[in-house]
Amino acid sequence: MDYRSDVKYVLYGTRQNVVGALSAYQLQHSGQVGRAWSPGHWSRRYNQDKDFMIFEFSATHVKWYDDYEEVQAFTEFLNFIADYVEQLTYDVPLGTETEHLCWEFVRLGENDDDNERNASDYNDFQIYLTRTISFTHPTPLKTEIAAFPI
Repeated sequence: MDYRSDVKYVLYGTRQNVVGALSAYQLQHSGQVGRAWSPGHWSRRYNQDKDFMIFEFSATHVKWYDDYEEVQAFTEFLNFIADYVEQLTYDVPLGTETEHLCWEFVRLGENDDDNERNASDYNDFQIYLTRTISFTHPTPLKTEIAAFPI
């Protein structure tokens, strides 16, 4: 049986800062993480004025092992962006108003104790964990409303 995880990553802030971070990564790494994961896993969203941007990665039911090439490429991406955001924050003088740049990462494993959460020092905690209970059966079944007891 394969072990699977759900993964979510968001980078958000002013469009200028988000594009700057992604461009810096592209210049140094030739888009390795983009090649490792299909375009269907990536999305970007803007506010109405397009001055605030969210860059998001989302994958469900994926094998997430540290020795997998795709996971290594993604971890390298996470580390680069974390360093970039930290340096951007560090370069701003204390007490200065600045447009923020934040990132958050969550991996939800199959087991209750196998969760991973990491984020930039300044973040809005936009990603949160929830667990649900569901039942699946391999045979397609017809559903009917039933009174209890049957």
